[in-house]
Amino acid sequence: MSGSNQMKIVPGPYPYGANGYDPPPFDAPYGRLDQLMKERGGICLDVCSGGGQPDGRFVRMNDIALPGVDVVHHFEDLPYPLPDQCCLSIVAANVVHRIDPARLGFIRVMNEWWRLLKPGGRLMISAPYGSGSGYVQDPGKAGNPVNEFTFLYFTIGHVLYEQYRPAPWRQVACSFHGNGAIEVVMEKLVVTGMTQEAPQ
Repeated sequence: MSGSNQMKIVPGPYPYGANGYDPPPFDAPYGRLDQLMKERGGICLDVCSGGGQPDGRFVRMNDIALPGVDVVHHFEDLPYPLPDQCCLSIVAANVVHRIDPARLGFIRVMNEWWRLLKPGGRLMISAPYGSGSGYVQDPGKAGNPVNEFTFLYFTIGHVLYEQYRPAPWRQVACSFHGNGAIEVVMEKLVVTGMTQEAPQ
């Protein structure tokens, strides 16, 4: 690209409102979050964690107050009660295929995860492959099938990105088996020099 259409990737705040709303002030009653923010400069968030013994590495979020869960909040309820750019990384295992795709639900959740990550932070996703039997047979999973092309809609510079123009990501890795699982690593990018119409 050249001239006035040139895009430049820089760290910093997202200049055009990735989610179309202002997140709430950070007022979480979770002392461990504040401690991790101070010690590490950010948290590693496990979205929809099953709980269990805290291992010190991840802040766990679930809509049920299970032992070891730090943030009780449903992954589709936006915004999350966390501040902008508080996450060093986010893990979303067995989550994305359960997002309701109505009203661009998946794009809105991806934009929220983008808001939470620091520039250059990584999102690690694993899910059943969209046409595999592990996805199709389970009535609790049917809703938002994903395959190797799904995440190209979030990858700036790819032709599919232009369909919705969500918050910009870079696809770092993608591996899948057609009748098994898909695993994807996305990296948050911050781009200046372009306009954005975020899905509402």
